Amino acid sequence: MYPQGNPLLKDYHARIVCHREHRYEGGDHTIIVGRVLEIDSQDGDPLVFYRGRLNRVREIATSPTTL
Repeated sequence: MYPQGNPLLKDYHARIVCHREHRYEGGDHTIIVGRVLEIDSQDGDPLVFYRGRLNRVREIATSPTTL
């Protein structure tokens, strides 16, 4: 647990702990602006949302090509 009582994930690739500074109504959304208190990261294959679905990002080993 973070000191403010927020739960922290044990398995993550990137974790950002923020303090909420502002909250704005944006139609059917709420826009939250936070002050970053802590950033941490771990190695792994992250997920990205692309073309309507989640995908894994993996490093592709390539050999040098000659021109």
